[in-house]
Amino acid sequence: MEQQTLHELYIHELQDVLSAEAQITKALPHVITAVSDEELQEAYEMHLTQTKEQVKMVKSILERHEDQAKAEHCKGMEGLLKECSGAIEDFEEGEVRDCALIAATQKVEHYEISAYGSIRAMANVLGYAEDAGDLTTLLHQESQADDKLSQISHRLNQMAVGATA
Repeated sequence: MEQQTLHELYIHELQDVLSAEAQITKALPHVITAVSDEELQEAYEMHLTQTKEQVKMVKSILERHEDQAKAEHCKGMEGLLKECSGAIEDFEEGEVRDCALIAATQKVEHYEISAYGSIRAMANVLGYAEDAGDLTTLLHQESQADDKLSQISHRLNQMAVGATA
């Protein structure tokens, strides 16, 4: 096996997260149409807009390193997004489906939080201060999205209990 550098791993991880964000961009419109709660729908629409900007930011980071801003297929995100599709297929429209989608999409958010945290740590060690700043922004956005989903989930879980009682 060939020795690889931390920089090579860093680029690989950026390409992986670029794929993850692109996959999310394609999946979110389907999630948005499957949601019945207006606040949740608005949160997903806002995050879709933000995700499109995140794709641009990750591409920009890659371009700083004279690497093609190409995605390395993210199998982890593919699996997580299958869970979102499964929630849509397995539950009828309403509060319980909305709760299932929040659970599935929070797993997506946690994956992104983990990815951006690891990549930012690499950027810091490698001395890529501008990248680390952008990655901090991305990490913060994902954490905010997760917090918003948690707030909505609390309300919807209460409603779902009443709907199934």
